[in-house]
Amino acid sequence: MERTTTASVKTSITKGYITGVNLGLILTLPDQVALATFGYGRNITVDKTEENTVELIQTWCVDTNVLVPPMSFTKVKVEIKEKRWKGIFEAQVRMKGVVIVNFYHQNTPGSLVGTVECPVEEVLSQNPVLPREVIFPVQGKCDFQFGVEQVVSVEEDTEEEEQEEENISKEQEEEDF
Repeated sequence: MERTTTASVKTSITKGYITGVNLGLILTLPDQVALATFGYGRNITVDKTEENTVELIQTWCVDTNVLVPPMSFTKVKVEIKEKRWKGIFEAQVRMKGVVIVNFYHQNTPGSLVGTVECPVEEVLSQNPVLPREVIFPVQGKCDFQFGVEQVVSVEEDTEEEEQEEENISKEQEEEDF
């Protein structure tokens, strides 16, 4: 018997300076999430600045033998208990390099007027901390949902009990008319 659940993590940046690029921020998961989920490992990567959801399919199996006495019915039920964990994160992102800006003539598409190159710290930083580097804070939130436990229950009915249940439900249907 199998049941399938979806483990998911939704991340979003609530404060940051980067838009429209691959952020590549690696977050270490707290133990209660890392130990309970099978597919995320110890880290997740926040690639996008907008909200992003990553889903992993998890299949739960029950490999057991249930002995059913003659003239009886047995119901086996598998229930998956899920857990949610919400958190916030904060990081200091360092950026260095050169910004290249191309200027084009407004009335003539594709007509390059000129190019300007300058260090990124001249464009983005008001108070450079390190030479040729810019440091800015990034904050965000993450929401995990994952299966943590499977519960198997076995109910046994004799044929007489099953027949009684069917008769009772038939009688109730007849009374309703």
